[in-house]
This record gives sequence, structure tokens and C-alpha cells, in this order.
Amino acid sequence: MRGEAGESHGRLHPADIEAIVEKLASRLAGEEVVQRRPRFVDARELAAELGMSRKWVYANAEALGAERRGNGERPRLRFDVERARSALTRARPKSPPDTASPRPSRPYATRRAEPRTASAPLLPVRDDD
Repeated sequence: MRGEAGESHGRLHPADIEAIVEKLASRLAGEEVVQRRPRFVDARELAAELGMSRKWVYANAEALGAERRGNGERPRLRFDVERARSALTRARPKSPPDTASPRPSRPYATRRAEPRTASAPLLPVRDDD
């Protein structure tokens, strides 16, 4: 944006730059592209869309094209669903530690244990007749 004397008052958002590039490329190629409006969702919604955990989405936020919203220490992350899907198909981001290896087999033995014998004498059973 330009003000009076040619001053710059703002910066373009990365999504706006991407839209401009796509439009220019389509014009140069001689074809018109239908303008798609990005659908931004939070990490929980994206996890459900991709069939992943929320923890996994946060661990791979940069690769999925996360956009930070806000200026605080922990700005909210928002994701364009289509951009995240295409990033996921281009290159699989790192796996979270909890799914990096297959689940261990059952933690207990599958065969029956031998019956234990009492090491101390048993108390007599009283008959209350």
C-alpha cells in the first residue's frame, strides 16, 4: 500500500502473494484459474481432517504451512487445509515420537503361569454350625 509521498504502509500476507503469483502464472500460460479462497482451521480441526493427532500437527506446523496469528509469546496457529494436504503429499513430515515405532506386543505373557504353591501353612476353615 502506498500513502501520500510513496510511503509503504504495510506488507502483503504470504497467502496474498501466493494468489498473485498463481494469477500471474495462469495469465502467462494463457489460462484462467478459478480463485480459491483458503479455508483456515486450527490445529484440532486440521488433525481431524488429516487423520492425525493434534500433537503431530503442532510438531509439523512449519512443514504444513502454519500461519501465526497474533503478536504474543504464543500466537495462535491457523492452517490452510488445502496447503496442508498438498504439503503432506509432497513430503511426509517427521513422525511424532509416540508413533515412530509400532506398538510393542502385549506386555504380559500369553501362556498360563503354573499354579503357585503356598509357602506358609493355610489357616483352618471354621465351621459355624
